[in-house]
Amino acid sequence: MTVLAGLLLAAAASAADLQVSASVDRTQVVVGEPFRWTIVATGASSDVPDPRIPQVAGLEIYGAGRAQQVSIVNGQVSSSITFQFQVVARGPGRLVVPSAAFIVGGKTYATDPIAVTAGSQTSPSPNPSGSAAAAPAAPAVFVSAAVNKRRVYVGEQLVYTFLFHTRVQLASSPGFSVPPDLSGFVFEDLPPRQWTQESGYVRMGKQYALFPTAPGTATIGAATLQVAVLQGGADPFAMFLGGGRTQALRSEPVNVTVLPLPDAGRPADFTGVVGSYRLDASLDKSTVEAGKPVTLTVEIKGSGLIKSLREPAWPEIPGARRYETLTSLNVRNTGDVIQGSKTFKVMLIPLTSGRMAIPAIRYPVFDPEARRYVALATRPLALTVKAGPAGAAAGPSMPGLVPAAGLRTLNQDIRFLKAEAGLAPARSPLPARPLFAWLQLLPLLFAGSGAAAAWRRAALARDPAAGPSMPGLVPAAGLRTL
Repeated sequence: MTVLAGLLLAAAASAADLQVSASVDRTQVVVGEPFRWTIVATGASSDVPDPRIPQVAGLEIYGAGRAQQVSIVNGQVSSSITFQFQVVARGPGRLVVPSAAFIVGGKTYATDPIAVTAGSQTSPSPNPSGSAAAAPAAPAVFVSAAVNKRRVYVGEQLVYTFLFHTRVQLASSPGFSVPPDLSGFVFEDLPPRQWTQESGYVRMGKQYALFPTAPGTATIGAATLQVAVLQGGADPFAMFLGGGRTQALRSEPVNVTVLPLPDAGRPADFTGVVGSYRLDASLDKSTVEAGKPVTLTVEIKGSGLIKSLREPAWPEIPGARRYETLTSLNVRNTGDVIQGSKTFKVMLIPLTSGRMAIPAIRYPVFDPEARRYVALATRPLALTVKAGPAGAAAGPSMPGLVPAAGLRTLNQDIRFLKAEAGLAPARSPLPARPLFAWLQLLPLLFAGSGAAAAWRRAALARDPAAGPSMPGLVPAAGLRTL
């Protein structure tokens, strides 16, 4: 048992340890043009939280997705997660991409900060040759906000776009002083809109993928953008010295009608998943010995709020022990639609030989494009289990995994140090042995000794001349006893 406890403690310690690193695709960047920041976390746990990233003046940081690989070898779990971000410098000069922190098991693991140098922006000049000039009364700068859908279901994605338009030179790259209020939505960053030109204006923007959480009217709050516009004369050093006239530009709120999911056709086992998905299942081997592990993998992929996908309901698999589920998440935020996959892996230990059937796994979803519920299901799988060595059905030690909750133990995993045949013959019970009768006399002996001591003390009290016994002293030589 001490060895088993040591293995479990070692597994817990290793699961909490992470190795983290960060890199950028270049250290010489241009104001207003995104560059890529990559963070990698590797360790023995698949359950790693998103990194904590502080706000940094002069930088805008957008999530661009994550990719995760989880492997199980002989019960040991290893995981590698790559987080992608796009970073935009708002002004020229030396800037520092911050340290990203992971908090796992009460310990903090942080990446090193990275210094970059931002050069002056290369956005198109307003009123480029050949484009239509803006009307003289048109504002020099303004902002707009819009969504691509005004009516959506709960959990259905829509895209919110905030655009900044200018027909004058800027002293620095604009930035939010008050971001839009997205209460009532789960949101993901989308890649920033690059500088484009239209109708005599140069414009750039920011986009969010929004997923409403409740039916009714949802309001996207107004956003305020801080802009520094060059004064007349367009001092070329104003960008570096922070010059220009500052303006605060405010967008209008945007209302969205959110429809409840229909009651008609709702499956009894529907758990609230909304999106367009497909479901696959596979085993990492088709033949295995009894007592040896096999990995069952279920992958859900498509478009929607990938990170909220729930674990499927696992069917009963007679003749096998199932261990806890390991989850990996892959998300791509590279376009206007959130896409990716979520993978669930479970370790199975077949306990008996023969042909084992893995039943189909159901996963009902609501498809907002089709406006109906779809009951996704995997195809049934088959596993050939060969007879293993004697006692192998108990399965190997899995220090990195624990059995799934609610399962019955069909065999014991403990291997005793000595076989029962090598133990000494069992002895008769204590009450049947002769010594037990003699032990019953001990209380009587103690009671008799106590009574004799009490009688002796009483006798001395009646005859003080007898004096106490002085075992440590003897009479002096030559003295008579009177």
